[in-house]
Amino acid sequence: MTAPTKPLSTRALTNAASQIGGRIFLSGLRFIVMLIVVKHAGVAVFGEFALILTLVLFSEVLADFGMNDVAVREVGRDPGLRGGVLGGLIIAKGLLVLLASTAVIGGLIALRYPRSIVEGAVAVLPAIACYGGVLLFRLGLKGKLRMEKEVAAESISVIASLPAYLLVAHPGVPLYALTACHSLSRLVFLCVLVITCWDEVRLPDFKAAWGEARHLGMLAYPIGIALLVACSYDGLDLIMLSKLRTARDVGLYSGSMRFVQLSVMLIYPIADTAFPMLVSRWHVSRQSFQDALRTTFRISAFLAGGALCVLSAAAGFLLHSVSREMLDAQSVLQVLALVAFGRALMTIMQPLLIVSNGVKHALWLTAVGITLKMILLLNLVPVHGAMGAAITNVIVETVSIILATAVVQALIGFQLNWGVMWIVVPAAAFSLGAVYLAGLWGSLTGGLCAGALYSAITLSAGVVPPKQLFDTIRAVRQRMSNAPAPMPV
Repeated sequence: MTAPTKPLSTRALTNAASQIGGRIFLSGLRFIVMLIVVKHAGVAVFGEFALILTLVLFSEVLADFGMNDVAVREVGRDPGLRGGVLGGLIIAKGLLVLLASTAVIGGLIALRYPRSIVEGAVAVLPAIACYGGVLLFRLGLKGKLRMEKEVAAESISVIASLPAYLLVAHPGVPLYALTACHSLSRLVFLCVLVITCWDEVRLPDFKAAWGEARHLGMLAYPIGIALLVACSYDGLDLIMLSKLRTARDVGLYSGSMRFVQLSVMLIYPIADTAFPMLVSRWHVSRQSFQDALRTTFRISAFLAGGALCVLSAAAGFLLHSVSREMLDAQSVLQVLALVAFGRALMTIMQPLLIVSNGVKHALWLTAVGITLKMILLLNLVPVHGAMGAAITNVIVETVSIILATAVVQALIGFQLNWGVMWIVVPAAAFSLGAVYLAGLWGSLTGGLCAGALYSAITLSAGVVPPKQLFDTIRAVRQRMSNAPAPMPV
């Protein structure tokens, strides 16, 4: 007897929830990988490993190049095209994987990286090839709103690689041993999809595959270029640190950024949950849209300030929990806490650009950010190392928020409620000052006290009414568990 098919709305909610929860869970697993490498192999080795993973991320974006989204759209319009589109996608992924692999190795050689780095990159080439195979399954899974299967497969793959990292990570470990663990993870990822989702890649049609591959490439290249630009923005810090300073600087900076990324990832579901509600109200009632946006923005600002307080006050404890050597980055993490504050605010800017049809502006905003970042890194990193990269990010994030705010406000036709910052910023400053004067700076107790004091001040000042905050938490939890719930207004 055939199992009943889930309704489209249920599949859509499961698909969205799995991607939100999956991102958070995978971020936690990758954080564990960082702990293993730093604790057992040292900060410098982790710095080299983080550099290679940054290049792998770039290569995976190149292997995708936006083609999967275009392919899903084409098949969604006419399911009869599936065989031909899949055949073209197989050809395109083969060529892009070859191009990405060549770009990684060729780039490292051209930039005269040491032999150990090049060997590490060679050992990670199978990971790039396996990811190309994963992208073929994504065509069917994304089109059928079954991405929870891919999330589960990737989670299994990272968990399966943890024993391998524990086995090989030790002082003096060759870099290629660690990058081979990443290749193992990607191989498991692909194998799980082959076992569980083989029907998604069956029956490709190669009769006009080359023409279909060319067609997909022509449709996807604007998306692909935008993705590569965004990826370059995130990876520029580690590349510049590796060339202008040492692998240890890369490790200190990258390890600190892991805490920033984790904190932003925990705040991200607020914007994601609000997105469909903002879209619906944008087309129905601008006043209703303003009310919903005002609530979402205030909650995002409240959480951003909380992340700033906890990361700043508990920086020493957090880094020491990774390794004693990472304590040298305490001041770096405290500066990067400002980056976490800015990126948490930017989580609401991105949906607003989509809602108001301003996606085209995101590319030039990113281009401005890359240009400014390059100039600042060239001047600050040679002198200040990891701290120079942290200061650069604070400046660039500040400029990005100002420009994004100007663009968003012009598109939506009214000003965002930045007045809330007159409460959030002083409350955060007071809380951090109180913790510092109490002698709790750098401890877990200090982080908890700073967060609690900040929350008490901002909530009592009415930044977010407690009922709205609890309703929002309930909405996020219900979205994560696939039960629809409206965001509070």
